[in-house]
Amino acid sequence: MVPFVDQANHGKPHLEFRCHKGSVRGRAIRHIAPGEILQSYGELSAADSLYRYGFADLAKTSAEITLSAKEVVSISVELVQASAKRHGCVGKLPRAPLLEKLGVVDPSPWDGVEDLLGVELSLSRRPAASGGVRGLRALLVVASCYAMADEDWSALPSGPAAESSLAAVLAAGGRKLPPPGVAWVSRAALVICIGALELRQKAYRTSSLTEEEQQYDAEMKQKAHFDPVHLGLRQLRIIEQRILKTALDFVRTILDSHLGVSEN
Repeated sequence: MVPFVDQANHGKPHLEFRCHKGSVRGRAIRHIAPGEILQSYGELSAADSLYRYGFADLAKTSAEITLSAKEVVSISVELVQASAKRHGCVGKLPRAPLLEKLGVVDPSPWDGVEDLLGVELSLSRRPAASGGVRGLRALLVVASCYAMADEDWSALPSGPAAESSLAAVLAAGGRKLPPPGVAWVSRAALVICIGALELRQKAYRTSSLTEEEQQYDAEMKQKAHFDPVHLGLRQLRIIEQRILKTALDFVRTILDSHLGVSEN
């Protein structure tokens, strides 16, 4: 093992690696001026970059803000539980331990809050799977579990058969969580999921997505007058709100289709 310092530009494809006769070589794939040294931090999300290094790779305009798969929004189990209570699902038995054991929810990746469990949402390149939001089906599983009555939840086994049993309850013949597609989701679970996403959205109650985008564009025109952390946080709020909006739009569409079927 030998130390290797990667000094190509942060978060952009300016360096490629090749293995040659047992050694790893890094080669710049753009012009680097004589004496130019740029530190690379790897491909990071805006949240990671701000948290670890105090800055983010800023887009020139809000329209140019891109959402990579690394950009995520966390929806905690507590938000789902709060939404369930608001909609009359008042089960007292804990759901989170089994859901964590089955890998449906995970501990928070952030230092100091590792005891918080939740689901991370990010944009997917395969829109048909779950409206273009990775992690959304897992969130719908969590919402479905909180929509279940305590007596139904307590009937589930806690051993090796737990996953296939819960999957079968949600989707006939299902053996894996989350089940494929979204046709298995009940109306109650959709309502709970929407409520949890809306509660998460309230973290940005001071301004809407459109207002954030307009403010970002105005501040970027006067970039020298604003702290990079402030601009980075503005960009992060836009990224997270876009993910939430995509998820909410899709779940609301499913709920509308459920209502249409029930009316017919």
